[in-house]
Amino acid sequence: MKSELSVVTLEFLRANKRVQLEASDLLPGKSNYFIGKGSSNWIAGVPQYARINLKSIYPGIDLVYYGNDGLLECDFVLSPGADPGVLGLRVSGAGKISADVSGNLLLQAGNGTVQLQKPTIYQEMKGVRHIVEGKFILRADNEVGFIVGDYDRTKPLVVDPVLSYSTLIGANNSTQVQGVAVDPSGNVIIAGTTYATNYPTVARIPIYKPWHLKRFHNEAKSGRERDSVLHVSGWERI
Repeated sequence: MKSELSVVTLEFLRANKRVQLEASDLLPGKSNYFIGKGSSNWIAGVPQYARINLKSIYPGIDLVYYGNDGLLECDFVLSPGADPGVLGLRVSGAGKISADVSGNLLLQAGNGTVQLQKPTIYQEMKGVRHIVEGKFILRADNEVGFIVGDYDRTKPLVVDPVLSYSTLIGANNSTQVQGVAVDPSGNVIIAGTTYATNYPTVARIPIYKPWHLKRFHNEAKSGRERDSVLHVSGWERI
């Protein structure tokens, strides 16, 4: 059976379009991007961070992206007094939107299903996490909101829906995700490699061919031969 490809998008409703991005939790590693043969396009020593914060995406509410056990998570962090009722998502590209018995949100997309896990809502007080009751609510026009139970409005509140990307990313051949970032508009950008010919995109993916640079050096010194080998490979756009 031929697979049916779909692109599902989630849009934050009535969110601030001019959010300030703030990286936090500096990681020990660095990233280097040696793209192409010319060093003028190479970038080295790029710092890595564990979290990206979108400040004031709603009044008194920040959005924090981070990875957890192979999943991309985003937490809404509400300051004391902020209204959780303003949180909302619009789903585009899904054939059907429903909730299962566990409270997870299911987005039917082609022959597969994208799952938003039931939100974990909590407050931390004196180092102890206190769970707050809550769930998704389906609205008209493919809009999704949150219902939050009673909580202490004088303390911060965290609303944590988990997007299972393993149900979202894939095609007819090997695909690997090697990096995730967020742009100033709140779009999630996924970087990686794929050998798939039917990866779902909104624009044509450029094709690259492999290139290899080899250098072999042989030198006689102190009556002994010394060999050194340099082998560099990469990809060039065609």
